[in-house]
Amino acid sequence: AIGWTGDWRATFQRQKNGAVRIRAGLKDASFQLPAREIVRLPSILVMSYQGSWMDGQNKFRRLMRQKLT
Repeated sequence: AIGWTGDWRATFQRQKNGAVRIRAGLKDASFQLPAREIVRLPSILVMSYQGSWMDGQNKFRRLMRQKLT
């Protein structure tokens, strides 16, 4: 899950050892901030699950409900 309303992108690459490399963030971000300025960047959640896509969706929903209460 990527918590960002702007233009973002994600790439997924399976490594030779079976691991998956995930890169995600702002799509074309190129800017400078003045001193003491801040910018909010995307929040990212990576979660594993076993079973069907619906099992994963339900696990994600339970996690979000737990974090919101």
